[in-house]
Amino acid sequence: MENALRTKPLEIKEQYERQLRELQEAYGEAMLELLGQYMLTVVDRFTRECLAIDVGQSLKGEDVARVLTAITETRGCHAPSSRTTAASSSPR
Repeated sequence: MENALRTKPLEIKEQYERQLRELQEAYGEAMLELLGQYMLTVVDRFTRECLAIDVGQSLKGEDVARVLTAITETRGCHAPSSRTTAASSSPR
């Protein structure tokens, strides 16, 4: 406790600035690792549940198809709602 009371304000400032620099360097390194990464997220709009997250250097149509196929294999495919069907089959 005595040492804490004897700490000079300049020492505290230097300590704070050093910690801030270290955090900024770590943040910069983390951002460089994420650069060039793409993320495909599939979210159920009704339940707001995240169904899939796929990350890669590039995302192609095959990647999207693979993710959607995996989702339908595990969760099944739902039929269109009656509201959508009724709207599309009504005479004009």
